[in-house]
Amino acid sequence: MKLYLILILGLCSSILIPKKGEDKIYIEEFNQLENASPQLKNYINAIKSNSKSGIDIIHIGDSHVQIGEFSKGILNSFSKKKIKIQNSWYLPNLIFQELSFKNKSLQKVDGNFIAESIIKKEVTLKIGLTGRSFSFSEASSNLTFSFEENIKTFEFLGTSSSSLIFRSDKEAKITVASLSKDMGITSFNFKKASNKFSISIEKNMQSTETFFGIRHNFKDNLLSYSNFGVGGSKLTDFMKTPGFFEQLEAIKPEIIILTLGTNDSYFTSLDRKKFSINLSLFIDKIHEKSSKTEIIFMNAPDTFYKGKKPPLLKFVNDEIERLAKEKSCAFWNWNKLMGGEESVHKW
Repeated sequence: MKLYLILILGLCSSILIPKKGEDKIYIEEFNQLENASPQLKNYINAIKSNSKSGIDIIHIGDSHVQIGEFSKGILNSFSKKKIKIQNSWYLPNLIFQELSFKNKSLQKVDGNFIAESIIKKEVTLKIGLTGRSFSFSEASSNLTFSFEENIKTFEFLGTSSSSLIFRSDKEAKITVASLSKDMGITSFNFKKASNKFSISIEKNMQSTETFFGIRHNFKDNLLSYSNFGVGGSKLTDFMKTPGFFEQLEAIKPEIIILTLGTNDSYFTSLDRKKFSINLSLFIDKIHEKSSKTEIIFMNAPDTFYKGKKPPLLKFVNDEIERLAKEKSCAFWNWNKLMGGEESVHKW
């Protein structure tokens, strides 16, 4: 039996609950988004109106987001509501060799690359909002992409550098747009749309350009959604990442969803006081760096992994809820909707 919990920003919160003789059944319109600010309500109304709002939603989390059930559920629910939504930034799955949301059909990557995750003890590449990054270790690298749909525009999100030379096997106009001092978007606008193309990247071997994501056929005036999940990641991992705030300030999404806390709650060595202080500072800095960004916090579900329940689950969930409401952030009580304590065994 599958368990899907789907967050739809207050439009509807759908939970798939088993029924005798069926694998699952939809129960919609929970509308359990708590503490939504006037600005967030404005965003939600713009989304509901299906207008060309250009609202950008970024969803950050651990394995719950990485595996992709939340992400697929969100996109499917928007589709059922006949609300147009497009994918924005995503990570090439083949580079990271991990189970993840396969929302894009990337078939091949050639070239020696370095891939790093936020959960590594020693990180040499710059990592930020996406929780991962990749860079190429050769002077020349080739990437071949294959998609189900025809691609007219294709983009890289990464550090800005004039030392990189991009080429394509298809005729394309290549431009670089700066988002900040150290971050930019390299765009390929193909003369003729195609479902397969190759890109070559040449670099100075002394340079350390880093990429955070890719996207295709993106339109600025449409509602968009990006999902970045890193299995095993903790809230504290993102709190201590300097690149997180730099990239947030550059991208300035209207809504950021944080699905974190489960992994923090497994560590009995967690400094509770420090966790609370850092979470408070984390929220403050998001507001400081991007005042237009509304935060939606989700608490951690009831969990049972390898015969263990997280000993600090209640503390972490209580702090997420307390600080979310204290700092005027929206809150979605995943744990309660799931059924609360011991509900994982019922599922």
